[in-house]
Amino acid sequence: MTRKMSLVLLAAVLLLTLTAAPSGAADCKLTQYASVDLVLPPGGAVLVPVRVGQREALMFLQMSSGLAMVSPAAVVQLGMKTGPVRTDIKLSSGGKPIEREVKVESLVIGGADFAGWKLFVEPGPARPLGSLQGLPVIGSLSSNYFNAVDMELDLARGKMNLYKHARCRGEQVYWSEQFATEYLYVDPSGLLYFPISLEGKRIEASLNTQGPRTRLSEVIARRYFGFRRDPALTVAEAPDGGVGQFVGRLDMSLSSRKVELPAVPVHVLDDTQRECESDKSARASNAISFKTCFGIVPLQLGTELLRQMRFYIASEEKRIYFTQNNAPAATPVQ
Repeated sequence: MTRKMSLVLLAAVLLLTLTAAPSGAADCKLTQYASVDLVLPPGGAVLVPVRVGQREALMFLQMSSGLAMVSPAAVVQLGMKTGPVRTDIKLSSGGKPIEREVKVESLVIGGADFAGWKLFVEPGPARPLGSLQGLPVIGSLSSNYFNAVDMELDLARGKMNLYKHARCRGEQVYWSEQFATEYLYVDPSGLLYFPISLEGKRIEASLNTQGPRTRLSEVIARRYFGFRRDPALTVAEAPDGGVGQFVGRLDMSLSSRKVELPAVPVHVLDDTQRECESDKSARASNAISFKTCFGIVPLQLGTELLRQMRFYIASEEKRIYFTQNNAPAATPVQ
């Protein structure tokens, strides 16, 4: 999505109805709303069990997007009432304009009820719903939902925990004494992103929980990392959860203070058709960024990499904390 006209920010995050269960860590008291066993099928996607009204279902977790989506077929089956998209920003999915939205009366994840939240209707005809483990797959949850809570994501163990916002300056990381932390930002679409070092250069990144591959913009790869296409490595099919094609692969170091991964397979994505100007961010991170686009950042960390790490996303504190899975353990939560 490009800013060709002046932008109006999306509506403020709606209030969340939650039932709390206590938890604690060292000097930081964590109030846990939900502990969820994720569904991790072959192929790298991440799905979250949800309850919409009285119906149990699954939704893809897509942390590299701010737009939560629902299938047209699910709208019919669940009896949802749609209305026109209420924003002056032109939204699209898969190159098609998003024109309808729904307001869900109740969407429960574990013990957290996102009552009254918005889902955008996927553009295009209503196709039969897929299913997994006997449950229909009705759409995708975006990072916008996790602006309203703190989120712990541990794909290696297939767990997602949701907490009340905490300002603990790292004491949320109860599972390890050694962790990295970065500033966390949110863009007009609700996308959560953060700076990280790639080959020693600071770059804005998000968590791609829809596919296994870590993806780097070709525009950025050419300008900042000297990338040139190798026809022998071009992949003809569309990449996981996206458009375009992969046009090369680089083994690159990824680091942030006490976390260092020396040889991460990074797949270069052809995004040369996007009208996104790149530059160093005006924020304190001075990271490589897209300055004329929102809803997308130059680097997306895929689930093959995310399984090697564990995250605590403190959205109100505006920090993301992460460790490698083999980091030394801290004192367990009592």
